[in-house]
Amino acid sequence: MVDQAKPPHASTLADASSSAITAFEPQGKPVIAGINRIGLTALYIKEVRRFLKVQTQTIWGPAVSTLLF
Repeated sequence: MVDQAKPPHASTLADASSSAITAFEPQGKPVIAGINRIGLTALYIKEVRRFLKVQTQTIWGPAVSTLLF
C-alpha cells in the first residue's frame, strides 16, 4: 500500500478539513445568531389558541376536581 501514489486532490481535502475544523466555535460554547421573531410569534399564538380551545380540560377540569376533593 505504501507504493501507491496519492490522488492529486488528497492534500487539498486534508487542508480543507483542517481549516473547516478551526472555523467552528469551541465545543460546549453555545452559538445563537438571532431569534426568528415571526416564527416565535406564530408558535406563541398557536399555543395560546390551542390552550384556550381546550380550556375545559386545562383549566376548569382540574379546578372542579380540586374543589370536589
